[in-house]
Amino acid sequence: MTDVHHSHVKYCWRRLYTDASLALICSAVYNSALEREADEPEGAAQRITVPEPDWRNWIRGLDMIIIIAGAPGESRLDMVYELISGIQSGYDVGLSAPPVALNPMPGDLLPMPAHSVNVRRLTKAPSMATFERLSAEPFVLPGWARDWPAMKEKHDWSSPSYLLSVAGPGRVVPVEVGSDYRRDDWTQELMEWEEFLQRIGMIRGEREIRDEKPVYLAQYNLFKQFYKLRNDFEVPDYAYSNVGEGNPDYIPPANEDALVLNAWLGPKGMVSPAHTDPYFNLYTQVVGRKTVWLAPSNLRRGVMYPFNCPLVPRTTSTKPPTSTSLEKTSSIDVFSSLPIVDKPWFTDEVLPKAQCCVLEPGDMLFIPMGWWHAMRSEDISFSVSMWF
Repeated sequence: MTDVHHSHVKYCWRRLYTDASLALICSAVYNSALEREADEPEGAAQRITVPEPDWRNWIRGLDMIIIIAGAPGESRLDMVYELISGIQSGYDVGLSAPPVALNPMPGDLLPMPAHSVNVRRLTKAPSMATFERLSAEPFVLPGWARDWPAMKEKHDWSSPSYLLSVAGPGRVVPVEVGSDYRRDDWTQELMEWEEFLQRIGMIRGEREIRDEKPVYLAQYNLFKQFYKLRNDFEVPDYAYSNVGEGNPDYIPPANEDALVLNAWLGPKGMVSPAHTDPYFNLYTQVVGRKTVWLAPSNLRRGVMYPFNCPLVPRTTSTKPPTSTSLEKTSSIDVFSSLPIVDKPWFTDEVLPKAQCCVLEPGDMLFIPMGWWHAMRSEDISFSVSMWF
């Protein structure tokens, strides 16, 4: 069975899952309240104590509506938000212990990939016409997002206390487990938000973490689930430009805004292998630093040795190219410190055209559609991608 995004599942099944889940959870919450009201003396406090597994299961089920089905249907998403808030505020729930922020100091940057030139850095934000004229190649807008609320004290995304507060207790998120999605031991799972922040090194928790595999919240619309975060950043007007006009391969995102917003949050050292995306991207760094490697979209077919290339052998540690993402993913580790000597197409045709940059907090990188790109987190990193 292949995992698919809920947008590829028929609306009727997603709506059925949503409504059935809402009915079951509402019934459970209502019956629990009735039972405890009967046991409470008259005039007792209104906050109700329920067994922890109960309220955690209710909140998890509501999160699953967003994660699995997308909460389709009129007012369904608002109903989910209200139920989660009501459970969190109306019952005796809370974090197991106050979070202890680790706040690790930034370390030295790892070596930059060899044979790459620096990505162009603009000294000022371009006009819309200039942006469209420059859109054939990547460029960095330094400090673009420094005025976002996400980089200010009250809404600081580097603060674990704030990240916990916007979610509240009991929330779960879908995360990747493993260092490389090209390998067989890579998987995905639902994880409590508090545990995830502990696993990436943002907080010190009470529970012992036995699994040493890195975890990564990648390419996920966290802003739909934790909607308060959506008010912490702005989508630039560039996302509504005409850069795709005249390109026969360009198909804008199939939603009302023709825009896809995703979060990327993970530990230091996390790597996304070189791959291509079908959209233009305004990739903005909010927390930590990230090194980005890029190569042009017009490279000769096969020179990046993607998984559909006959020159890429199938090994016991790599997955077969059964998905579109792997067919558009390179088998080469561009950040490897070892010289690449057995991939002559790559060394002869790609490296002379490769570009690289280090994104500091607040920097925004424009990535043209179809450009190869790989990412490496130099610190605990929180980024926002805006596909258009």
